[in-house]
Order: sequence, then structure tokens, then C-alpha cells
Amino acid sequence: MRVRVLDSLRGLAAFMVVLYHAWQTLPPGPLADGIRQALLFTPFKSAVGARPAVILFFVLSGYVLALALTHGPGTGWGGFVLRRICRVWLPFAVSILLSAGLYWLMRPTALAGVHPWFNADPWSAAPDAETIWRHLAMLGDTHSAHLNVVMWSLTYELRISLVFPLLLLAVQRLPLRVLLPGMLALQVGTDATMRWLGLPLAPFFGDGWVGATLTTLHFVNCFLVGALLALRGEAVQAALARLPGWTRAGLWLAAMLLLGPSIDYTCTLGAALLMALAIGSPTAQRLLEVPPLLWLGKVSYSLYLVHVPVLLVVVHGLHGWLPLEAMLLLAILLALPAAEAMNRWVEQPSMTLARRLPGAAPHPARPVPG
Repeated sequence: MRVRVLDSLRGLAAFMVVLYHAWQTLPPGPLADGIRQALLFTPFKSAVGARPAVILFFVLSGYVLALALTHGPGTGWGGFVLRRICRVWLPFAVSILLSAGLYWLMRPTALAGVHPWFNADPWSAAPDAETIWRHLAMLGDTHSAHLNVVMWSLTYELRISLVFPLLLLAVQRLPLRVLLPGMLALQVGTDATMRWLGLPLAPFFGDGWVGATLTTLHFVNCFLVGALLALRGEAVQAALARLPGWTRAGLWLAAMLLLGPSIDYTCTLGAALLMALAIGSPTAQRLLEVPPLLWLGKVSYSLYLVHVPVLLVVVHGLHGWLPLEAMLLLAILLALPAAEAMNRWVEQPSMTLARRLPGAAPHPARPVPG
């Protein structure tokens, strides 16, 4: 079961992450600060931090996986795991090996005139066998994301999706009067423990078993909220349809406001509200279900995976030849055909393999980048 309008939302979210990493490469100064301030007053303000887009990916994953497991052909947990590994991990692994190969080809050094992030985070150390293994193992710690910085979110995407059938069972079996307080207790308890241990409440990485477990639990509710929206979508749409037009307009504004700050639980609510409104709005469907945006949704995972290596190659390769602003614009433009190539030659074959593996019965739903 495909919801085309959500494909476009996913594509726009992935493109916002691309924009974020591009403007983040600008050194501190009037231009970078001006972009940040300008974005704060537009619907694209989530690109200021890119984190809201990632939370949207997680909620979309919960929604899509819930539909796939409840409406698709039946399959066991083993088949589901095989599908997710092929769908999420295989393209990710190719992006890691690609980035490592490009590093050795480019032999990058620290650059002047860029944001400190650009020198300190991606490609900050030469990849050796141990580094590549730690990346491919998706350890999710602070030392295992320098080859492709977006992989922090994919670690949680894969971890949570592998136990998603159990989460879905809870959503299906537990009444809301039990499920919702349980979700609240999970979030409050997890975040309180993280605060007590001195861990950030907007985590990227989890070091050690304790950190990895807590940071993974921190994002579980994103998937649960998506599953709730998928299973109770008809009731949600009926409730929205009964509202007057001005109230629905206010809810669109509320969704954007909730997505604005990089606070995970508000972003989760904003993402779910945005999805519900888009699904039930003929106007949103006309605006979003246009071929360019649907294509962007189709290649969104590949775009998410490949845009950082493209950015690194362009900036390191053309530094001193072009102004930084021109290099960043070029990187954005080149990321789009690179995403098409990645989708055609890596992502689509991975999906085909997933459908052909024993016990991995095909289904029509597409997962989302995370």
C-alpha cells in the first residue's frame, strides 16, 4: 500500500538535509547566519538543524512498516529481518565503501575558509580496516560515523525496525488507555536516565552498551507514533474531516511550529500531524504529487546516503578553484544525478534481492531513509 503524498514529503525532507549540510559548510559569518535567520521564517526552517527531517523519517518508517506488515503478504520475523537488511544495510554499506574509496583517491587535508565542522567530522581520519568494520557494523558510537555522517540515524532505523514486529503487536493489542501512558513512561524514563548519566537529550551517538540502549529507546516512540497513525488512519481522517477549514489551516501551522525546534518529542508530534494532514488534503496531494517531487521521494534514501560524499569530493577537489558558495551549489546539483545512479544501480537491486530471498515475501510498501 503506497501513499504517494508521503513519498514526496520524504523526498523534501531528504533534500532539506542536503541543504543543511551545504550551508553548514559555510564558515561562521554574515552569509551563514543570514541563511539561518531566513530559514527560521519559512516552512523550511527545519533545515536549520536537519534533525526534524530525520525524526520525520522515523515516523514515516513506523507508518510504512505498519502498513506493510498488516496489509502485505504474510512472512515470518526472519524474512522481515532479511528484507530490512537488504533494504537499509546493503545500500548503506555501499555508501561507506564508496566514501572510503573516495577518501583514498582524494587524500584530503584540512581546508581553510570552511566551517570547523567540515574538517572535524566527515573524513577527519584516514579509514583503515578497523574503521571500515566499525562503520559497517553500525556500532553507532562517536568514532564510527566519519565516513558518512548521516549514518547515525540509520543505526537507529535498522535497530528499531528489526524489533518493529513486537512494537506493532503492542500497538495492535493494547488499548490506547494503556499504550499511550506506556509510551509516555518510556520516553520520560529513558530521557530522565539519559539526563542523570549526562547524555544529551537530542542524541546522535550512543557509546557503550548503556549509551547504545538508551539512545535507541529514545527514538522508539517515533516508530510507535507512525504505527498508530497507520492503524488508526481512518479514524484520524474522519476526525480531521469534521473540522472547519480554518481549524485545519491552524493545524498545518501547528505542525510546522512543532517541527521547528530540534526537540525530538515535539518533532515527532509535528511529523505525525503533518503526515495526517497531507494524507487527507486534496490540495496537498495536488501540490505534492507532481513528478519531480515523486521522483525526489523515490531516490530519497539514495540522496540521503550519497550527498555527503559528493559534497566532500566537490569541496576538496575544487577548493581554491571556485568560491565556496559556487562549490556548494555545484555539490547540491551533482547530488541529484548521483542519487539517481545510486537508486538505479544499488538501491533497486537491493530491493529486488530482498524480494527473492527465501522467506522474504514481497510487499508493495517502501521504507524510508532514517
